[in-house]
Amino acid sequence: TRSAAGYPLSVEWLPAQRTTLTIDRDDQVQYWFDGHQLDKDDLVHIRRGAHPQFVQRGVGVVEQHLSQLGKVAAQERFEKRTLDGGAVPSVAVIAPNPTLSQSEADTAKEAWVAKYGGATREPAILPNGTQVIPLAWSPADSEMTEARKLSLLDVANIFGLDGYWVGAPTSSMTYRSPGPMFLSLLRQTVAPILTVFEQVWGKAWLPHGTDLRFHRQAVLTDDMGTMIAYIRTAVDAGLWTPNEGREWMGMPPSTDPDADQLTRTPTPPHPEEGQP
Repeated sequence: TRSAAGYPLSVEWLPAQRTTLTIDRDDQVQYWFDGHQLDKDDLVHIRRGAHPQFVQRGVGVVEQHLSQLGKVAAQERFEKRTLDGGAVPSVAVIAPNPTLSQSEADTAKEAWVAKYGGATREPAILPNGTQVIPLAWSPADSEMTEARKLSLLDVANIFGLDGYWVGAPTSSMTYRSPGPMFLSLLRQTVAPILTVFEQVWGKAWLPHGTDLRFHRQAVLTDDMGTMIAYIRTAVDAGLWTPNEGREWMGMPPSTDPDADQLTRTPTPPHPEEGQP
């Protein structure tokens, strides 16, 4: 809906999976929602990037990096097949008989399993020259530990995250605390997205010269001590009034008449020449 001046009074979000884009004979984009054509003048389309072959529509993170994410899925399937069907015999017994037949080898194996299988500690008396070699796969190799670590790092890079958030190997966390790290996460992920929406929505919905800004304080605020120190520095520098600082913290304005006045620290005069 629009006002008498033509500016929007209300807007509605349309899920992308229910929206279709087509190109008419004049190379103009047409938007359809559940089979109904939409008025382009009332539509605001914010794309994430552009499809290489169909630039009129956006590209999601998963679609853009589908090959890399497919590699992660292929590694998971290979690891499952290895763990399910890649069993290794626990021991190899090399007999000193060079003419040992397969039936004799099978009989000897059955006798070995019958005598030493399970929880038994009986001594083994073997012919001279027999070799018994234990066999095993390294868990790190069978689980592809290094490949999994690198895959987690790839996923973190795809979504613009610190590897810490997806369990990828990172540097020491000695000098990191959860609060600042969470704020850094929001600044890296939410802030760039909000900037794009502010620019597009502000241009589409508001009069020229008016900017649209999200109220980021709810998600990007620092701890109380850091915020007070930040506001105090701004007030002492004459950038904010005390009431502007109180407004930033979500507090009501002060009744002090000086709370709306800028306070600037006076600059000391330069000593005249010849004076200490």
